Amino acid sequence: MIAGVAGVSFFVGALGILTIMLITVLERVGEIGSRVAVGARPHDIVAQFMCESLLLGVCGGALGFGLGAVATLGFGELTAWTTCVSFECGIAAFVLSAVVGLASGVYPALRASRLNPIVALRAQ
Repeated sequence: MIAGVAGVSFFVGALGILTIMLITVLERVGEIGSRVAVGARPHDIVAQFMCESLLLGVCGGALGFGLGAVATLGFGELTAWTTCVSFECGIAAFVLSAVVGLASGVYPALRASRLNPIVALRAQ
């Protein structure tokens, strides 16, 4: 049951990152066009947006793990139950959130790298 909840959480997080990155691409069309006009290759644009989506995923994973750890330990104190937060689960959370961030950033990054620089510069 916990794995199902975690799977739904990762799916919702992936949709959130995908949406944020698509909006970011639309808002920064002029910036992308300027970068391409001064010599940035499509690979550079992809790398920029992939780094941003990775950062979103890792920050979301850190925030989620931190809040979960505090809630778990606080619940254990309130109920006098034995609870623990393992280091391995923390590492797994960071790795999975990084993978979700990278996977969610692929489509927006490719879309940004394929923008026509002339059309993008006109959008400024």
